[in-house]
Amino acid sequence: MDYASTLPREVLLKIFSGLEHLNPDYVRDLYAAASVCPRWREAAKEPCLWRDLWVHKAQLNARLTGPRLRNLVARSGNTLTHLQLEGCPLLTDAALALSLQQQPCLVCVRVVGCALVTRPGLAYALCCREDFKGVAAQLDDPLQSATDAQRCCVALRTLLETEEEEEAVLAEAQAAGALDALLRCAALHAAHAGVQAAWCWALFHYLHQSQDNEVASYPPIFQATVAALKAHSLDVEVQRSALPALYNACRFGLQGTPGVPALLDAIPLVLVAMRASPTDLDVQYASCGYLERMCDMDASVAEAAAAAGAMGLFIKTLNLVITTDSTCVAAVKAIRVIALSASALPQASAGIDAVVCTLRRLKKSSEFAEAACKTLGIYMRCSVTRDRALRAGADFAITVTAAAHRGKDAKVKKAAKDALQDPQA
Repeated sequence: MDYASTLPREVLLKIFSGLEHLNPDYVRDLYAAASVCPRWREAAKEPCLWRDLWVHKAQLNARLTGPRLRNLVARSGNTLTHLQLEGCPLLTDAALALSLQQQPCLVCVRVVGCALVTRPGLAYALCCREDFKGVAAQLDDPLQSATDAQRCCVALRTLLETEEEEEAVLAEAQAAGALDALLRCAALHAAHAGVQAAWCWALFHYLHQSQDNEVASYPPIFQATVAALKAHSLDVEVQRSALPALYNACRFGLQGTPGVPALLDAIPLVLVAMRASPTDLDVQYASCGYLERMCDMDASVAEAAAAAGAMGLFIKTLNLVITTDSTCVAAVKAIRVIALSASALPQASAGIDAVVCTLRRLKKSSEFAEAACKTLGIYMRCSVTRDRALRAGADFAITVTAAAHRGKDAKVKKAAKDALQDPQA
């Protein structure tokens, strides 16, 4: 039977969209799919498949020139939102400027290992300003359009992202008032989803660079990011950028947030994002990581998250059949911090089964094995859930995992030993 000709177009698009995430060869794979038959060729041309353009770790990189990049970008139908280029030696600042000038939906541009592309040149290609001072001054212009403000935020992100001289870059951003400019831009264009997504991405990198140097500024940052999620609760681009920014805003503890009441207000918004994008790995990873950090801060936050249905969403994320370990690690850590909350105990069996099943599948991953053993240890040491864990085979799964990492990873061995320790001893 010729399945290629019988699949509905919507199903083809869903299948092809699965090529995008973390697939270094997805451009090549889309081209290959387009050569199967006329129906596949038409489906592979759909602009929605080209909105996130990642060109990295593939043979295409070495041959990617300005005209070829413009052809790839044009496939999005001027709806390009993300562009990531890695190791493209033939690209220049001018070539990128020509490719990006007609893309009003851009929220994130990342260029790594392209010798002829400079950060100032890339910023100028986006908003005709090449340093923090110029971009911040343009952001402060109250007459600036939302589209121009969005490109300025993208330019700020490109200026902030550097692997060298991080302290000097941060000092320059602080001297130019980049953070204040971003917060004013967020308030001025609160109704524009593209601006909110772009400024959240810039904020994420600003917080990553500043770390604990900007703790005094975190409450307004937290509140502005929550406001972005509240205003655009179903916009996936805002979710993808605001959730990592929220995580960075509270990564240093309660002193970096407006306090427990603000955390409680943010929980429903994060859960809405998880429900709205159940298969988006970026959203699921950031949501689990953020909620895990929040719930670990205060027991009342963990109880509130559990009461709002977080456990069921964490389990769904853990049950996703994916090739990356990071999302599963975030989900199993999130399950651990609310496992013994009163509202989560009725779902203990489902949580244990999900962790055990995923541990059997990912037992060779050191990071996941350690996190899963710690989570199962919580259930094993609790008198209320110990019998359920034993019936689900948690002890056997932990033992097999420890054997698989014998002599390789001391952290996994210790986590397994602690999990199997008799609580009566």
